[in-house]
Amino acid sequence: MLPFFLFIGLPILEIVLLVMAGDALGLWWVVGWIFLSAMIGIILVRQQGLAAIARAQEAQDAGELPVGAILTGIRLAFAGVCMIVPGFITDAIGLLLLLPWTGDALGRVMAAKVRMHSTWTGGGRTYSGSYRYPPDDDTIDADYEVVNPGSPPATTSPGSPPEQPERPGRNPWQKGRIEGPDRG
Repeated sequence: MLPFFLFIGLPILEIVLLVMAGDALGLWWVVGWIFLSAMIGIILVRQQGLAAIARAQEAQDAGELPVGAILTGIRLAFAGVCMIVPGFITDAIGLLLLLPWTGDALGRVMAAKVRMHSTWTGGGRTYSGSYRYPPDDDTIDADYEVVNPGSPPATTSPGSPPEQPERPGRNPWQKGRIEGPDRG
């Protein structure tokens, strides 16, 4: 239902509102509003994208995870994109996303969704991130070597490549020898 609204319902609603505003305010006021909001959106996307990268870098340099800075940057960039899209509904969404308390509310909603999802995928059990399964007594740690029947026993240590027998005449650069029919 949500994809239907986003791709079909929202554009139809935006067009209806633009036509109604054009009748009430005049064509040039509506066109001016569309261009003004698009310019504000472009400036927001450019400035906030660079600022989010700088804040994330500062947080990372301080030894912290830059999650807050990244989420704020994403929220403000999405607000800019909403302002770029022509229409009054997307402009209103973009303006709401610019308010600082909106980011806090969205953060709480997203955190609740993540917690609910992790509890659901945990099969009803909740574990902390540091939970370790107890060691299994049936586990045997061993090294192995593939042995072909009839082959001579290995003279190298396990893990090293097998030695190749020296075959004179196969490599002209081997030990300075060049062998051939007339070099002998």
